[in-house]
Amino acid sequence: MSIFTIEFVFNSFSIQLLRIIWCVVSFAWFLPGNCQDYSKYVDSADSNIDYNSKKALRFLDSIPMPLEKSIEGKIADYYALKSIIYDEFEDYPTSYQYNILALEYAEKEENYETAGDVALALFKNIYFKKKDSTAFNYLDKARYYYNKSNSRYGKIDVYQTEAYTAFLNKEYKQCNAMLLSQLDDYAKIDEDAYYNMFALFMISTNYIHLEDFEKAQLYYEKFLKLLNHPTVVPYNYYSFKGALNVCFAEVFDKKMVLDSVEKYLVASSSLTDFMGEDTKRDYFKLYSNYYANKGEFNISKAYIDSLKVFEDKMFENVMDSSFDINNRLLLAREALDKESDRGYLKTIALSILASCLIFFSILWIWNYKKLKLKVLDYKNQRTSLNYLKSNHEKLKVKVKGLEDYIGEVKKEVKAISTVDEVSEQRSKIKELYKNVRLNSSMVTSQNENHLELINDLNVEFFSKLAKKYPQLSDSEVIICYYLYTEFKSKEIAIFLGTSTRAIESKRYRIRKKLNIQNRQMSMFEFLDEALKDKD
Repeated sequence: MSIFTIEFVFNSFSIQLLRIIWCVVSFAWFLPGNCQDYSKYVDSADSNIDYNSKKALRFLDSIPMPLEKSIEGKIADYYALKSIIYDEFEDYPTSYQYNILALEYAEKEENYETAGDVALALFKNIYFKKKDSTAFNYLDKARYYYNKSNSRYGKIDVYQTEAYTAFLNKEYKQCNAMLLSQLDDYAKIDEDAYYNMFALFMISTNYIHLEDFEKAQLYYEKFLKLLNHPTVVPYNYYSFKGALNVCFAEVFDKKMVLDSVEKYLVASSSLTDFMGEDTKRDYFKLYSNYYANKGEFNISKAYIDSLKVFEDKMFENVMDSSFDINNRLLLAREALDKESDRGYLKTIALSILASCLIFFSILWIWNYKKLKLKVLDYKNQRTSLNYLKSNHEKLKVKVKGLEDYIGEVKKEVKAISTVDEVSEQRSKIKELYKNVRLNSSMVTSQNENHLELINDLNVEFFSKLAKKYPQLSDSEVIICYYLYTEFKSKEIAIFLGTSTRAIESKRYRIRKKLNIQNRQMSMFEFLDEALKDKD
């Protein structure tokens, strides 16, 4: 017998022996009482999630399936953390679906704190965007679970959410009765002044609509004092302030008190960049009415023309975005179908390959080098299978939402096409777009691979920023780049397909992560100084 044959037989025997040992160990691993506890991986992800979402995700993805054996009793936290991470990545459909799974397991595990957090997130996602009354089931669940867990801030969140629901439904007295009874407690929450600011905004607005201007002014003055509070996001403050001034002007316009109308419209003029669409539309109308009542019809007409331009632009954006979103939904579904097909074919191919390896290992016993290559190829294919299994979970949570939502959109488009009246059809198209924009956050990823798209624009910037501030997430790096190129928050929001308020909130979080102590220093000035080459 040749040395080559002996060596080959020895190596073949070793490989088979290792396989047998691996099978025995794997079998023993999953015997009752012998499973390793991976709960510490969930805890590590939780401790990293605030400053390094990718690292947190790596901890979670390191947990083997099935979860019932690896992290029994902590599956709800696992899915809740994944929802937060994918929300940070702006992959909203995946985040939404993980919330559904998190609530299901939180109820099974009696994890009441997590159940309350997830249920409240689902209520806001559904009711504020779709006005679907079935969302109140989630609000009731949030209240129930926060009470069982005795969560202080959870109870406040539920209570303010209920007050805001009354506010949106124009139940001004009821909303004020709810908020005024808790206002002193909100003012004492110094670690987050948003609770107090949000309550003062709603109370002031309610009194304006109730025409109790003395009380409205009283709470408005309290609201203004919060500007310099270190935990207040400036964008949120100015957005609320602009809406309050327009609300004052609107009430005085109905009373024909022109001096007061002028006063509040002038105060609103510097805040138009922070206004939402509805507030800005009211702003133009009020200025037109103001000049018409003064008899200055040329100026009034100019504001009417400005309003018409604004409306036409909004309508054009509605049409363009509606078709674009529908096309992206269809393309996304096709891509998911293709990916599922490829996954099925890969599974079959792997099974065939495994069979071929066993067969050719017997026939080609004289060829040691070729066998070694085949074994290596086999190992690579097993690695691909593990990758496929990890991605399969992500694909499942997206497909269902896409199918249901596309069907509903098609029905609405077909219904609109049967309307003969042009003005009515235009109105329905605008309403469809509004619903599509609101729902799209639950079925499409607004910023998927955005970092890859813009990375080539300034490779040096991204490499320096990643090296110096590794605690920044991808979405925060993207915002830093746009701020470094001196884009405004409103422009960045358009690029990323999100709201200006969301961008401002992220800017606040970035400043905290970068530990910018000088409140007068802009993000551009800080990045420009921090990334300079030092000799």
